[in-house]
Parts: sequence; structure tokens; C-alpha cells
Amino acid sequence: MVRSGKMLVTYGAWGVSTRGVAAAVAEALASDRLSVDVRPAREVDNLAGYRAVVIGTPLQAGRLHEDVREFVERHRTALHDIPVAVFAVCLAMKADTPENRRDVEGSLATLWEACPEAKPVDIGLFGRAARPREVALQRLPFARRARHKNMKPLGGSYSDWDDVVAWTARAHDRLIGG
Repeated sequence: MVRSGKMLVTYGAWGVSTRGVAAAVAEALASDRLSVDVRPAREVDNLAGYRAVVIGTPLQAGRLHEDVREFVERHRTALHDIPVAVFAVCLAMKADTPENRRDVEGSLATLWEACPEAKPVDIGLFGRAARPREVALQRLPFARRARHKNMKPLGGSYSDWDDVVAWTARAHDRLIGG
């Protein structure tokens, strides 16, 4: 059963990957009875009228996007009262190992330090949606950026949207009680 209402998918982005995943999540969530807004985290003033929120962040070397950190802090009271799911887009998850998963989930856990009562009902970790050579690399310190430029490109696809759609279906059920 799909319940009616309105959901928010919000994100911070250094490049295009996280924004693209947010759009895909919103498209997968939307139905004739459930509308979905997609907005950058810095542009969300309040959460009134939303029955659930999905928050997306890029993750580079354990660093979350500042707009997402500020969003959680700014809306901590409202996030306490509605279900929240979170996804991260990071190259570390290209290799979905227990160690990488533990490191990424540990970085995401820092979001909830200021708002422990609003822990997410589901977490999505996407590595193949990341683009290692995109604009985001420009935000790294010079030494790390130089090291990345000298790395061989990783093989494989960076656009496996099947994982995004599958996670969204699972998160949907946990956010609004499918």
C-alpha cells in the first residue's frame, strides 16, 4: 500500500554524482499518491509538510558535505519527528568490502552526533555512481589532487543505477511503511 503525502530528497554536492543519485531516488520514490521534492540541502528552510526525508551526501576521504552537516544541525528538531534515510556517494564503495562499509558508515555516523535521536531508518552506499575525475577532485588539497591525477583510472561502470533503485525501494518501505 502506498500512502499519500510529500517527501523530500535533499543533498549536498561537489559535482554531479550526488545530485544525479538524488534525482534517481526521487524518481523511484514518486507515485501518483506520493509527491517528492528534490532540493539542495542549503536551500531547505523548513520541513513542514514532509512525511519523510532522504538526505544524500558525497563522501571524500571521510569528509561529508558541509551543506548536509548544516542541514542536519538546522533541522534537528524536525528530523526527530519524521523518518529519515541517508545515502552517500563515494568511490570507496566501488569495492563493497566489510572494511570499506564500516569506514563509510562511521563517517556517516558523525552526522548524528549533534542529533542522536534522529538516526536514519536506512543507509544507502553507492560507489559506482561516483565519477573519480569530476569537478569534486578540485576541492581536494593540492597534494591529494596531484596524487589522484597520477592514479590509473579504475575500471568498471560508475553508473550502476540498479543499486540506487533497489535501495530506494527498501528505503521507501522503511520511510512510510510500504
